[in-house]
Amino acid sequence: MAWSDLLAGVAFYLILEGLFPFVLPEAWRRSVVRMSQLDDRELRGFGLAVVIAGLTIHDSWERVFINPASERNPYAYAHTVEDLLRLPPRLEQSIKQDHMSQPLIAVVAADPWPLPWYLRHFTRVGFWQPGQDPGPADFYITSPETAGQLSDHLKGRLPEFFGLRPEVLILLWPPAPVNPTAHE
Repeated sequence: MAWSDLLAGVAFYLILEGLFPFVLPEAWRRSVVRMSQLDDRELRGFGLAVVIAGLTIHDSWERVFINPASERNPYAYAHTVEDLLRLPPRLEQSIKQDHMSQPLIAVVAADPWPLPWYLRHFTRVGFWQPGQDPGPADFYITSPETAGQLSDHLKGRLPEFFGLRPEVLILLWPPAPVNPTAHE
């Protein structure tokens, strides 16, 4: 938090604090008299409630308006990056190129969302967690972390990189080229 933020907060507080006596002076006077009659325990409870309300409002403001898509915001949905839109057409291109009718696509990743949505038009797609063996497949889609676990299935295949979410990559492993010079 910068000093300018603190200064802005104090200025906002003073505006709100001055608004009540300016608009409703008699009601403000009565509330001050009532507050002065509270014992220490009640006054501390009221003060704590005001602090909690202020922190809640500040936190909500920060998460909703200032940093709505920050990776440090636990309530933010990190939108899919546009790069992922290239994946379905790339799969279709490879399927047509290799003359496949019902290719099996194995997705191995701890958090594959939103791949189920983007791959919904393909009829044979399976999802596995890291450490599970999907068996033989025509295409593998993995996170960078899980690719090493599938080294036997990925031999001879060349990965293609796609963005999934900000700072999250996935790897498409199409079938190994039959003729290695054809892929160059």
